[in-house]
Amino acid sequence: MKIYFYDKKSHEKWWYHPFFSFDVRDSNNFSGVNIIVIDPYEFHSSLDKYIKNPKLLDNLKECKVKIIFYISDTFSFEIEDVKYVESIYEKYKLPRNSINFITDSIQNENKDYEKFEVLELPRFPTGDCLNPQHLDLSKRLFDNIVTRDDGSSNRGDDFDMLREKYFTSFNGTPKPHRTILFNFLSKYNLLDKGNVSYLWKVSTTDSDVQKNEMDNIEEKMAEHFRDFTEGLDGDTVSRPHSDIEINELKKILPYLFDTHCDNYLQKGNPGKMSLIPYFNSYFNICSMTKYTEENVTFDDKISKAMISFLPFIVVGDKNTLGVLHGWGFKTFHPYIDETYDNQLGFERMVSIQKEIYRLCNFSKPEIHKWYMNMTDIYKHNYNRLVEYLETDLENLIRKFVDLIRNDFFLV
Repeated sequence: MKIYFYDKKSHEKWWYHPFFSFDVRDSNNFSGVNIIVIDPYEFHSSLDKYIKNPKLLDNLKECKVKIIFYISDTFSFEIEDVKYVESIYEKYKLPRNSINFITDSIQNENKDYEKFEVLELPRFPTGDCLNPQHLDLSKRLFDNIVTRDDGSSNRGDDFDMLREKYFTSFNGTPKPHRTILFNFLSKYNLLDKGNVSYLWKVSTTDSDVQKNEMDNIEEKMAEHFRDFTEGLDGDTVSRPHSDIEINELKKILPYLFDTHCDNYLQKGNPGKMSLIPYFNSYFNICSMTKYTEENVTFDDKISKAMISFLPFIVVGDKNTLGVLHGWGFKTFHPYIDETYDNQLGFERMVSIQKEIYRLCNFSKPEIHKWYMNMTDIYKHNYNRLVEYLETDLENLIRKFVDLIRNDFFLV
């Protein structure tokens, strides 16, 4: 079994495994290749190009070769993509099982894929945060917090170790739910209570990129607010009602706590991690890559909160916490009202905002005591995350390998 990767974006680290025989060849030479993995961002420009190769086309028609789209956490499979794949089937008279999909999302109710063969291999991205240095340092820092000098447990009545900030929330790439969140934090004067970023790309040294991002941000933010078309005004929701309010937000952009502070995060790279902002705050607002009702897709934000022994609120897909429970992790009810996890769309966002507002109005001794009441949960999640890295992820890779060996994609 040999696999051809179309471009470097498809080289996700977890695909690399000794059981695989990767054979990256020149694009015109498909001899011996059984599976072609194409990054979804490229398939509109690349699929026609590949299929026009006579040898590949014949092999596709005879099901000797499969094309697989790897749908990552950053890609949304839209109706136009469905239509495009359907047109390829018809144009080249291909069998239905010649083009398949792998996704690391869990499909709740998504109808986009129902006409295609989809293999779900849900995984829990960890970025670069689960290296031995991070793991060891984080555990030593936490042990120092929960253990007194005499070896007894500190349950939160020692207020000499109060943290500077209430929360951490990194929102690098503008997305509708992140814009709504950032506006809420700004409108209710909560930015100073947190380690917050919004629009990290502007931190690049490329002046053209900076100018392009800032020139387009007003239009982009206006589109984001239009995406959330329901809800009430007042203390339950925050949405700009005029261009003036959007302009006021633009004045404080880019909001780059994480890239202004070299000691906190690597400049301009949201995948890098420093423990300092996490251990200097009491909870994490995980603004995920996606905010949907159909899928549950993970990025590395939750794992960063877990390795830092922080409770978290997820601004992301419906049922994210439910999936975490199924994987053996614990969350934070009743200390955090987590009913938002099963709510839809804007209702979920309103509930999240209310909970953030409630926690940020604790006094520092109150939020410190609140944090220290959940130490057993933090320990459990840390240990489960390490176990996941050592066993579950390896098993997921083996599952994929077994499916290839059993000709799952070549039936």
